[in-house]
Amino acid sequence: MSSKLGYTDRFKETLNDISREDTIRILKKIEWIAQNADQLQHERIRNPPVGLERICKYRIGPYRVLYWIEHVKKEIIVYDVIWRRGEYKELYR
Repeated sequence: MSSKLGYTDRFKETLNDISREDTIRILKKIEWIAQNADQLQHERIRNPPVGLERICKYRIGPYRVLYWIEHVKKEIIVYDVIWRRGEYKELYR
């Protein structure tokens, strides 16, 4: 069963700084995550900042897509995409 997708302004701004090729790959994979949300194990971030306690991550090449999954609403809200080597420092900005 497919989940609805929502995007934060933060995610939209971050995509502007990523190459067109990577942006297309990221958006396709997010769409795949939404279509397969029921079959996936959603990995949460350890020790997230306050307010992001239930945020999940998914690796897409050198990036991590950060998102919340709302099982009741069948919705995925994409919070941000970060460079994997950034070690999540961007979350605290």
